[in-house]
Parts: sequence; C-alpha cells; structure tokens
Amino acid sequence: MARKDGAEMLMQTENIVEFIGDDPDTQRQVFHLCLDLVASSLPRLRQAVDDGDLATVRSIAHTTRGSLGMLGLPTLQELGEQIEYHDGAAGAESWRQRCEELVHLLSRLQQELTARLAA
Repeated sequence: MARKDGAEMLMQTENIVEFIGDDPDTQRQVFHLCLDLVASSLPRLRQAVDDGDLATVRSIAHTTRGSLGMLGLPTLQELGEQIEYHDGAAGAESWRQRCEELVHLLSRLQQELTARLAA
C-alpha cells in the first residue's frame, strides 16, 4: 500500500494482523500506545542526535525497536539494531546518518499512526 506521496506505507496490514490480530479495538489500543511512545521519543531522539549523545540514542533505538516491534516493521528492527550495536568501525558520519534515518522513520510512523487513528 502506498501513501498519497507515492512512498510505501511503513505499517502493512498483513503484518499488523499477524502481530496484534484483526480486532479493530485492539489495533486502536496498540496504535495509541505506539503513537504515545513515538511522540515522546522523537523530541528526545532529535536532541540526542544533535548533541551526539550516543547512550540516549542507543537507548531510544532499543526501546522503540522492542516496543514498536508488534507493528511488524522490519526496517525499524534493522535500523534500530544498527544504531544500538554500532561499534564505531563504520565511522561517526555513517552512525549519524543512521540516526537521522531513525528520526525520519519515526516521523513517518507518527504520521501513519495518526492517520490510522483518525480514520
């Protein structure tokens, strides 16, 4: 499924059904919990990335990867692991780029969750 701007949706219906079931009430509850997590994590993540605060970025990557995993987002899983377990070998710029990708991904996810809850 694609968004209005042509980009692929992060949240795929088949993954949602597989991980949390097809009950609309349960899905809404999970979406609310996930949206709350994303909304609280994004500002902290942006600040930590700007400050180069490795520990906070790793912590947020770990928390979001685990807590949002029920939405079945392989991109988030992979990116979170790359950030959480970064050993510095790839260089600071590569790590920062991945952190920026995580910010972008969570921003997109926030939009999708908001749209699904508004529907």
